[in-house]
Amino acid sequence: MRRAAAPLARLCRSQTPLARSSLPHLSLHRHPQVPPPATRTLHMSAQAQDSSATTPPPVGNLLAKASYDEGREGALNWARDNGYSDDGLVELPVQWGEMDANGHVNNAVYFRWLETGRLQWLWGLGERLGPDVAKDLRGAGKGKGPILARINFDYWKPTFYPDNILVAHKVTQLSDKKNVLQAEIYSYAQQAVVGKSDAIVVSYDYDAGKSCAWPTPMLELLVERGAERIGSKPKIKL
Repeated sequence: MRRAAAPLARLCRSQTPLARSSLPHLSLHRHPQVPPPATRTLHMSAQAQDSSATTPPPVGNLLAKASYDEGREGALNWARDNGYSDDGLVELPVQWGEMDANGHVNNAVYFRWLETGRLQWLWGLGERLGPDVAKDLRGAGKGKGPILARINFDYWKPTFYPDNILVAHKVTQLSDKKNVLQAEIYSYAQQAVVGKSDAIVVSYDYDAGKSCAWPTPMLELLVERGAERIGSKPKIKL
């Protein structure tokens, strides 16, 4: 069996505001002011909430329909069984060009997948919390918004083309200004989790150049969803 190359990007730091990405999942609507990429995402229908419903693969996707249906159903069931909310999920097709000379998806690509999933999570929260909070969570690079402070990724299994993956995000710990964001990537073809990430996301005042408090309604919603409320310093060590 091929093994993934050593994770050179085991620890990645970023001081760049999150970029706007497409919103391809479930009950969320696309936001017309920022056109989504045509080939990167799949808009799941409301029928996705019924695990018995089948959906054809995206146009041009080479994963056989039976494998796609089985993988998608397994992915959604896995996500819900592990406490991931629907608005924290995003499905992406694996691209042939994302593989490298070792014949599997390059290590750096996983961080792009995580970025897309992170944006889905933020926009999904905004949809539930109203326009004022949503504006802050969309990462415009001014005013108040999220910023990625630290991230790591454990590579469990290599991923190959053709395939589809489900990126799932949820907050496990949070304080007034930070949260620990857990993510897992599930392969439809392998019907298994291929890797796991932990990141620290900080609420940041871009005008003042310093951290600030998360909106109270957001903190309350995340606690309702199972996040552990902690002090100013996250317990996790990245």
